[in-house]
Amino acid sequence: MAVEPTADKMRQGLYTAASLITQYRLPQKQVIPPMTRFGEWGERTFRSWFKKYRPDVIIVHSTDAVPAWIRAMGLSIPQDVSIFGSNVTESNLSGLTSNLHLYGVRSVELLSILLDRNVLGLPEEPYCWQVKGQWKSGDSLKKSLHFPSTANSAHIDPKDLSEVPHQTNDLRI
Repeated sequence: MAVEPTADKMRQGLYTAASLITQYRLPQKQVIPPMTRFGEWGERTFRSWFKKYRPDVIIVHSTDAVPAWIRAMGLSIPQDVSIFGSNVTESNLSGLTSNLHLYGVRSVELLSILLDRNVLGLPEEPYCWQVKGQWKSGDSLKKSLHFPSTANSAHIDPKDLSEVPHQTNDLRI
């Protein structure tokens, strides 16, 4: 996982927590620490981390830096390494996209409800609505990926990921 510390902090450590819980279930020899635990965020740290651990798939939040660093190393996406973006902005990357239009719609709906109820200022109990992320097919994942488990190997085809529940993003006011 190569997620910028600011993105992880904005999500209250969710990326790191999910990565560590997932890796807790793996045999020790398969564990790869998150890149940010290996050093400061940057290309130099990424290169060292990548050369040491050689991940098959990298989970990223920002879809700008890491793919550029991979290409600068002379590697190809997805032939040499697959990329899964949790905040896809580039047209050719696979992962989840945020529905910014729906964020706006839901924000206006919530604001309208609060104004109708004459709720002013910060609420005693915050409101939280969720907006689902949307799967975006791209070409940054290999045609099929093998994810080893402690019991046996599982085979996952990227086209089957459309059946996986999507990430939800909290809209907090």
